[in-house]
Amino acid sequence: MKIFCIGFQKTGTTSLGRALELLGYRVCGPIGVTNPQIQDKALEWALQKIPHHDA
Repeated sequence: MKIFCIGFQKTGTTSLGRALELLGYRVCGPIGVTNPQIQDKALEWALQKIPHHDA
């Protein structure tokens, strides 16, 4: 099972990620948040991460 948590800063995403790590999930952190081309690359980057992470 894969878990996706998408949210802005200060909405609990870090806490959720930590909780999932404690439960044994392989958690991927933020992807490309400082890249000005994020709108064009986000899906591609996410699809690359899916095989290596659970959340």
